[in-house]
Amino acid sequence: MNQRVGCLRNIEEITARYLNYVLKSNTILESVFEQETGTANQANIGADVVRNIMIPFPPIEEQQHIVEKLDRILNLRIELIDETKKAENLSSKIMKNLFKNVL
Repeated sequence: MNQRVGCLRNIEEITARYLNYVLKSNTILESVFEQETGTANQANIGADVVRNIMIPFPPIEEQQHIVEKLDRILNLRIELIDETKKAENLSSKIMKNLFKNVL
């Protein structure tokens, strides 16, 4: 589109959510950023680098299965984070009450 913005178009044989997960994966990101140019504060990724990204390309059914599993895992992660925060808050309240009783 211009020198700083690009557009990735989805093809029918790959689902958008699968592509989103793949492009955000550490494997893809590491391979892309190994080829970046510019400074640390203004890194650039050329069009050739983007064109040459190797994307795993399973059948649609497998892509959907992968997306469903990743969605479940990410939802569980969110639930665990929420439960951890609740436990930390409860622990903090208990400690405050213990200190009040000690003093």
